[in-house]
Amino acid sequence: QKKGMLTPQPVALLSRRTHGIPRELVLLTEGIPSGLSLRQYVRQWLEAQPQRERMALKRHLIRRVAEFLAALHLNGVYHGDLTANNMFIEPLEHDVRIYLIDLDSVRSTRWISRRRRLKNLDELGRNFLELRLFSTADRVRFLACYLARYGSSTDSLRTLFYAVWQRTQERLRKHRQQFAHSR
Repeated sequence: QKKGMLTPQPVALLSRRTHGIPRELVLLTEGIPSGLSLRQYVRQWLEAQPQRERMALKRHLIRRVAEFLAALHLNGVYHGDLTANNMFIEPLEHDVRIYLIDLDSVRSTRWISRRRRLKNLDELGRNFLELRLFSTADRVRFLACYLARYGSSTDSLRTLFYAVWQRTQERLRKHRQQFAHSR
């Protein structure tokens, strides 16, 4: 929150201790009344829209999520477990508000390395692939929006696309998964 990123307002921090040593911490936050995880938003809300509206809404969502991720990185915020379940979407009348949740893997620094940026881009990209609603062209749009906002990257769109693609392929091989193509 100090870096201007949206996250639900903390209410309490619970700690379970063993012999005085914290063993488990639970952060309680205010709820987001109409919020859905990015995964739920895509599956329940976006897929329920008529085809013509879905394309425009999907592109708007891609742009907003890419801008959000670029803003995280520009502000020195790195999420070690960035998935479609760790971003909450609050639908607004003509927009969405994006919140970052599951903050135990978040690190705040002055600068995010290229390796960590690629990791976040890959993690989120693989989540989009699992949802089977996003095409390769959509992933290119996402990276183009990310680069437009991030700005200080020395990577071209082509270089970034192939770096993320290569990392995705390595991760899929490691976990013996197939590349999920969009519908």
